[in-house]
Amino acid sequence: PGGEPVVRSGEKFNDIYWRIYVKHESGWRGTPDKMSRATSIVSENWQQAMISHVWSGADNTLTLDPASGVAGQTDQIVTTRYNDFDNLTWLGNKPTSDFQITSGEESGYWVLVEARAKLNTPGVADGLNQLWIDGRLEAERTELNFRGSYTEHGINAVFLESYWNSGAVKTEGRWFDNFVISTEPIGPIVSPKNPTLYKNSFQGEGELAAWEVELASDFKGDDVVFQSSKMGLEENLIIDVNNGNFTGTLEGKESLSSGQIYYSRVRQQNSFGNWSEWSRWHQPFKVQ
Repeated sequence: PGGEPVVRSGEKFNDIYWRIYVKHESGWRGTPDKMSRATSIVSENWQQAMISHVWSGADNTLTLDPASGVAGQTDQIVTTRYNDFDNLTWLGNKPTSDFQITSGEESGYWVLVEARAKLNTPGVADGLNQLWIDGRLEAERTELNFRGSYTEHGINAVFLESYWNSGAVKTEGRWFDNFVISTEPIGPIVSPKNPTLYKNSFQGEGELAAWEVELASDFKGDDVVFQSSKMGLEENLIIDVNNGNFTGTLEGKESLSSGQIYYSRVRQQNSFGNWSEWSRWHQPFKVQ
């Protein structure tokens, strides 16, 4: 808001990445059909040479639904307006992600979503569309004919959306933040070597009594590098030797390693003494 809608005017972009963080209100219900798209707008009538849709798939998943607005391998634009769905060639919307981004279980915290659209070499079906969620490659489309032989325009617009085709099931909050567009892979947010982690509000029976955090250098948790002390009602935690122990490949260290991406998992204890299961490894961040 308040900024210019155009940057790097005059350049053509054939390969871009765009990243957002998405948060759904705790207790979220329903699946909005649209989240984002990158496209090539080629006329004042908003004809489109291609679109890379990031849309909802089955259940609570995300999917890629790329489409071409060019006739085969020619340079002829066949769309007549924006969203001219009848004249688009749809390039495949399966498989969808495994990640259930609009499920209630994944609500209440920020989720990293990054997509890539790479236009095909003119006349060759070698385009690429990729989707990462929470640091994992979740969907991919290869050997795409995005634009045929059309080269007058590249990718020149990225939209963020929260559109329900049939209307929302109720009034609820969905937020986007940390929106970045780049010609290189973007990845997660960057933190200091001793970052501060903030917990979400407690959900469950009783009241919060304690919580714990672990960090790993991989999303499978094979190399656990930090185990926190048992925390009480604190709202945040600094990753340092005062609040836990560095383990695994960081045993004996006092901070995380520069340039490394880490994943976290948490569990909480309620006032009845019951511990939750550990969360999956999630919310990656990169150390500066």
